[in-house]
Amino acid sequence: MIFWNAIVVKLSGIWRRIRSRGRFSWIILAVAAFVLRGVLARYPQIVETVYARGIFVLIRNTFDYTLGRQPLPAVYFFGALMIFWVARAVWRTVRRLKGASNERIGFVVRDQALSLTAIAAAITLFFMMLWGYNYARPRISTQLGLRMAELSTAELIEEGRWAAHEAAAARRALVDGFEGNWPNALPNKQLEKHVRRSLVETLRQMGYSPPGKPRIRTFRAGGLMLHVSVSGFYFPFTGEAYISGGLLPIERPFVAAHEMAHAYGFTDEGEANFLAWMACRRSEDPWVAYSGKLRYLMSIETRIRMRAPQRSAGLLLGIPISVLNDMARIREYHQRFGGGIIAGSWWRVYDVYLKSLGVTAGTVSYRRMVPLAIAWRRLNAGRVESMP
Repeated sequence: MIFWNAIVVKLSGIWRRIRSRGRFSWIILAVAAFVLRGVLARYPQIVETVYARGIFVLIRNTFDYTLGRQPLPAVYFFGALMIFWVARAVWRTVRRLKGASNERIGFVVRDQALSLTAIAAAITLFFMMLWGYNYARPRISTQLGLRMAELSTAELIEEGRWAAHEAAAARRALVDGFEGNWPNALPNKQLEKHVRRSLVETLRQMGYSPPGKPRIRTFRAGGLMLHVSVSGFYFPFTGEAYISGGLLPIERPFVAAHEMAHAYGFTDEGEANFLAWMACRRSEDPWVAYSGKLRYLMSIETRIRMRAPQRSAGLLLGIPISVLNDMARIREYHQRFGGGIIAGSWWRVYDVYLKSLGVTAGTVSYRRMVPLAIAWRRLNAGRVESMP
C-alpha cells in the first residue's frame, strides 16, 4: 500500500510539472504572437501576401465550409462551452478549498490564477492566428493610392449635398414607398445574399480576391448589444459575422456589410464602414442601397453638426423632409437604449484594444469612412457617379 501511495504521489508531481509547463507554454506563445504582430506591422506587404492572401484564405474557407454550413449560430455553442468550463473550474476550486489549510489555499489560488492566465493567453494566441494578423496588412488607402487629407467644413458641406441627393433618390426608388412604418427587414438569407454579392464585386473592383462565403447571423439578444452601443461584431473563433437583432430594418444592410467586411479580413473600422457604403451603394436591392446611402449621409451630417452646432445641417445640405424623418427616427430609437457608464466603459476598453493592435486612432477610426469615400470619388471622378 505504501508503495502504491508513493507511486501516486510521484505521478501527481510529474503531472503538476507537465501541466504547469503547458500553461507557461501558452503564455510564452501568446506573448510571441503579439510581439510578432508588432514586427510584421513594419512589413505590411508581407502580411498582405503571406497571411491575408494566403493563410487567412485557408482559415476563411475552412470556417465557411464547416461551421458556416450548419443552421445555428456557432457563437451560442462557443458561449455554452465557456459557461460549462467556468462552472467546472469554480466547482473544482471550491472542492479543492474545502477544509484546506491556509498554505493549501494559497497554492490553489496561485494555481487557478496561472490557469486563468494560460486560458487568456490561449485565446489571444488563437485570435491572432485566426484573424488578428490582418491588423498589420496595408491600409486600403495605401493599396488603392488614395490621397487622404483633412476635410474642411466647406468640403464636408459639398459632399453632404451630394450624399443628400443620393439618399433622396434612393428613397424615391423604393418599390413600396412609405411614410409611416418602415417595411419589414429583408429575411436574413436574402440580406446575406445581396450584401455578399455587392461586397465581393466591390472588393474585386479594388483588386482584392475575397475568399469563401462568410455568414451573417442575427444575435437574438440584440437589445443587450444596443445598450452598449454595439450594432454587430465579427467572431474570429467561429468565423461568423453577427448583427444585433434589435436593429431597425433600415440599419441592418449597412451593419451586415460592415461586419462582412471584417469577415473578409478588413480590420480597420473606418475601412469596414467605407466598404459597407460601397457595397450597399452598388446593390441591386433598393432597400440595401438606401441603407448605405442614408448611413453615409448621417455620418457627414453628424460631423457638420459637431463643427457648426449652431447651423442646421438639414437645411444646409438640402436634405428632403422624408429623409430627415428617417434620420430622426433612427436617432430617437437608439436614444431609448441610452449609453451611460456601461457603454462608456465598453468603448474605452475597445479604444485600448484597437490601439494595442496598431490602430493608433482607436475608436476614432470609425470616422475614416467619409475621407476614404471622398478620396475614392476624387480618384474615380465621373465613373463613381455612373455606378448604381
